[in-house]
Amino acid sequence: MNRKKLSKKEKRIIDRKGKELSLKNMYFNRYLIVRYTVAFFFFINVYWLISLFLTKSFMVILPCILILFLVFVIFEHVKLYSHHTNKLPRTKLYFKIQLFLNIILIILSWTNLFIKIFPILKITQKTRLLVSVGLLIGIIISYLIIKKLNIIEKNKDKQFERIKKYEKAIRK
Repeated sequence: MNRKKLSKKEKRIIDRKGKELSLKNMYFNRYLIVRYTVAFFFFINVYWLISLFLTKSFMVILPCILILFLVFVIFEHVKLYSHHTNKLPRTKLYFKIQLFLNIILIILSWTNLFIKIFPILKITQKTRLLVSVGLLIGIIISYLIIKKLNIIEKNKDKQFERIKKYEKAIRK
C-alpha cells in the first residue's frame, strides 16, 4: 500500500474540515432530545394506529393525521443537518397539536367514546385512570419540548453557549 505524506496545507484543510464538521454536529445536537421525543411519539402513534386499524375503529384518522405531521417533522430534522436553523416551525406545531389532542383525549377517555378511541383496552376506572395518566405525561412532555424549542429559538440554551465558546476557540 502506497501511503503519501500529507503536506502542511493538506493537514490544515483536513483539520479545518474536521472542526467544521464538529461545529455542524454541535448545532444539530441542540435538538437531540427533541428528535428522541419525535421518535417516541411516532412509535406511540403507530401502535395506536395499529390497534385502531385492527379493530376497524373510525378513530383511526387521529393517529394517521399525527403520523402524517410527524413525517413532515422528520423531514424538517433531516434538512436541519445540512441547513442549520434555530427555528423548527413544523416541529413546534406538531407538539402543540399533540398537546391539544392529549387534552381532548383525556376528556373523551371518561366518556362512552373510550372504547372507540382505545378499543383494545378494557373499560374500567383503573384503565381510564391509567390512560389519563399516560396522556397527561404526553401533555407534560409536549409542553417541555415546546419550551425547549422556544429556548433554542432565542439562543438561550446551554448547548448554544458551548458552541459559541468552541467557535471562538477554533477561530484563534
